[in-house]
Amino acid sequence: MFTQLPQRCSRKLKTMRRGEGVCSTALFGGAVVLASVLAAIAGLILARRLIPLDVRERHTTATGTIYAALYVMFGLSVGVSLFSVWQQYDAAR
Repeated sequence: MFTQLPQRCSRKLKTMRRGEGVCSTALFGGAVVLASVLAAIAGLILARRLIPLDVRERHTTATGTIYAALYVMFGLSVGVSLFSVWQQYDAAR
């Protein structure tokens, strides 16, 4: 009984290498995405109920400025990543 344990484990690893575990990985990934979306919606509903409208309206300008800075940082990081990948592609060619 104990001698077959390594064979069972090795068979399981071989099937995972052939791609049979992709379904469970995709299912788990979908569950994580669904849970995060539900948490975001719950947070939005909670914030709209607890924070008064006049307070939310006053912070709109500050939030827009913060998002603009985040957009610039995201654009720069994508540009640097694209440049790096393109250089590696040219070097590999």
